[in-house]
Amino acid sequence: MRDEVSRILQRDMRDPRVGSFVSVNDVKVSKDLSYAEIYVSSLHAEDAQAQAELIGVLNRAAGFFVPNWQSGTPCARRLSRVFITTNW
Repeated sequence: MRDEVSRILQRDMRDPRVGSFVSVNDVKVSKDLSYAEIYVSSLHAEDAQAQAELIGVLNRAAGFFVPNWQSGTPCARRLSRVFITTNW
């Protein structure tokens, strides 16, 4: 799942506010596969304001991830919510 999210961020997401140096550190999925917490970090988000902006952009784009999961991903069709948080 972590690799799939990384692939979407690097190849499919075109928002310039996200940048190319976003790392997916961890993904936690609920047991019923309906909720995911994605922990990211970025080299470009150096201060608290930049971090908050990045997280806001990713949370607003969370719906973009669901249709872009590869069909082989276990929760590709069930995941309805994706929340992006940070672990700086």
